[in-house]
Amino acid sequence: MVKCFRTIAGEEILAEIVEENENCIIIKNPIAMVMTPTRELAGVPWLPLAATTQNYTIQRNHILIIYTPNHEVIGNYRQQTGGIITAPANALSQIQGKPHR
Repeated sequence: MVKCFRTIAGEEILAEIVEENENCIIIKNPIAMVMTPTRELAGVPWLPLAATTQNYTIQRNHILIIYTPNHEVIGNYRQQTGGIITAPANALSQIQGKPHR
């Protein structure tokens, strides 16, 4: 499950939750969201010097908020991390020219 985390350091991190308990959250494929000079959001490696296949543990007391990003952000995240790209719920009905129920 892809979630967005705002840390006490002000970082906005997009990642997949691997495991969680009352003290920490274990994540994989973390991407830090940064503002570009043209005022657009971009995803960059959160820890660029770390091995890309490892999991990361974040202490819950270092997290201000956890939320579910919108479908577009999740799709972009999956594309950037090499995951499966999911279509919107009404994509098939749009292709077939039928309204989504």
